[in-house]
Amino acid sequence: MALYRITTKKSFNGGTRGSIDAGMSVEISSMIPVMVIGPSADKINQLFMNKYGVDLKGMNALNSVFLSVTKIS
Repeated sequence: MALYRITTKKSFNGGTRGSIDAGMSVEISSMIPVMVIGPSADKINQLFMNKYGVDLKGMNALNSVFLSVTKIS
């Protein structure tokens, strides 16, 4: 199982859904490569909601323009 870090690339103000700053990150373990779209997207959004209280999906920031994925191990 691999560990991935998802990091925000740039700042964005999403109004009532929160705002993000560049460098905010969460980690997720997965047996398959993690993508910011598809089946992993809801898990990534939930991790950001739990840690930072921001709804990336509601802000339309749950994509590769705002997020980068790095394999840690």
